[in-house]
Amino acid sequence: KKLIELLNKSKYNDKYKNKNKKIVDIVYLIDSTASMGIEVKIASKLVINNSKKLLKNCNNYDYQFGIIFYNDPVICETDFNDYFQLTKDIKKLKEFCDKWTLQDGGDITEDWVGGYEIALSDIKWRNGDKIIVHITDAPAHGKKYSKGCGDDHEDESFELQLDNIMKRCAKENIKIIGIYKDESSNECFSECKKIYDKSKGVNFIIDYFLNQKL
Repeated sequence: KKLIELLNKSKYNDKYKNKNKKIVDIVYLIDSTASMGIEVKIASKLVINNSKKLLKNCNNYDYQFGIIFYNDPVICETDFNDYFQLTKDIKKLKEFCDKWTLQDGGDITEDWVGGYEIALSDIKWRNGDKIIVHITDAPAHGKKYSKGCGDDHEDESFELQLDNIMKRCAKENIKIIGIYKDESSNECFSECKKIYDKSKGVNFIIDYFLNQKL
């Protein structure tokens, strides 16, 4: 599967081991606004299927998986972001995915900052390889990131926040796999990668959503 190939390209670090197994934590960061539609269900299925496969063939790896669903509370008061903490219990992870429903999202851009803040502040990463798999069809707030595609908050403060988040991801050796659905989200990932690479991040891969065969 393409996603597993991308995960394999994320350069697991041999120095992080637990009883001779490499420690790998993977968090799926998924845009669950209305525009994603059926893709949220597809992405959730991808999360569960690939997590099961990785655990089944984990002789050399000690895996944990988490998920973050983010929307756009910046625009819509009824929107909220939520997450499921890192776990090996795929059944509970699936239950969390199955009960999740799409939210409005408001404008075209979404709350990337809020999603990544959960990843950086609430997720209990272990001392091992850390990977965020980010799946989206829309860019972040901030003119540099949205590039005028339909952003009701082009305020520079959003750009600075996301800049700082990419720097933090790089500093904390969090690898990022950005999976985009359209060109606006691809361009946003590219802008993020510039900051991440400039900050000497270890690995940032960008790939097209339709390449992710289930």
